[in-house]
Amino acid sequence: MALLRKRHDSLETFLISMAALIPDFDMIIGFFIDFEHGVFTHTIIGALSFTFIFCSIMWVLGKDLLGKTEIPFSKLFLLASIGMFSHLFLDSFTYFYSVETDATHHMYFWPIWNFPVHINTMFPSATWEIRVLVEVLVSAFLIVIIIGYGWIIKKQNPFRMFFSNSWLETLEVEEEALNIKVHREAHLVLGVNLVIIGFLILNYFL
Repeated sequence: MALLRKRHDSLETFLISMAALIPDFDMIIGFFIDFEHGVFTHTIIGALSFTFIFCSIMWVLGKDLLGKTEIPFSKLFLLASIGMFSHLFLDSFTYFYSVETDATHHMYFWPIWNFPVHINTMFPSATWEIRVLVEVLVSAFLIVIIIGYGWIIKKQNPFRMFFSNSWLETLEVEEEALNIKVHREAHLVLGVNLVIIGFLILNYFL
């Protein structure tokens, strides 16, 4: 929690949350070129590559913002990697339907090991019902942690991380020109990430 400064509305929390979507960036690429979902970006080497690209873009767009919020590139990459690996962890609970559809999906350890990571490939006796049960339990746990602990007990609205002004509430920027630049960068970083979310949501309806 010290990494997130114990605040759900911090820039760190927002970056981890956005980075959790990185393995699904292949769906955005799929809007423009033929790029199959669940393959390269769902390998550790591929996901880390996209994480580095994501961090580099965020660094270019918000260097002063990240500097003032004391997030060097190394910390940015660490935060993004945590979010990215959380996605791969949750995706390990997906179900392997057939060799035709899933043999090349979720090969986390490619090119060293071409093993598709799914709940019923790791645990062959796992049924679809068990997969659903595990997913429900994991989701319930996350809801309890985020809403039960964060929102109710700590009195922190997790959705405030989508308001860029909340990232800057504890900052003291004396130089007016720099202050304006930091605020502009905050809005730009938020805007770019909202566009990413928009593309991902659009993909689900197409």
